[in-house]
Amino acid sequence: MLDEQFINVIVVEGRNKRWVFIHPDTPKELVHVPKDQCGIYPKEAVTWFSTVYKRIRQGDWPFDKYPVYECRQNPGETLFVPCGWWHAVINEDDTVAITQNFCSPINLYHVYPTIRKERPGLTRIFLE
Repeated sequence: MLDEQFINVIVVEGRNKRWVFIHPDTPKELVHVPKDQCGIYPKEAVTWFSTVYKRIRQGDWPFDKYPVYECRQNPGETLFVPCGWWHAVINEDDTVAITQNFCSPINLYHVYPTIRKERPGLTRIFLE
């Protein structure tokens, strides 16, 4: 499950991708795979879909507080991922996707802390 602060645009070539979006206010404890269910691939989409997503599909989720949206992205379609939304994606078939992260002055205050932590060399570009 990703919590990207960037705005993402994804174009699919090939077949289908299944997307799940969860409201940004959702606590990470709800969207992350529980430690006792991580298995040998804790950060893989297949693990998230077989644990957290399974709970969502079974109705074991506070939908009234933390909305969940799903969609299928078909070949040639472009998908916009809003800044800050939790999201997970899994290929339903053999698929190639082209992804672009976008940072503008509007979402810089969300993006900057993540960049500073994960890619400190890149933060210099924003300061120049």
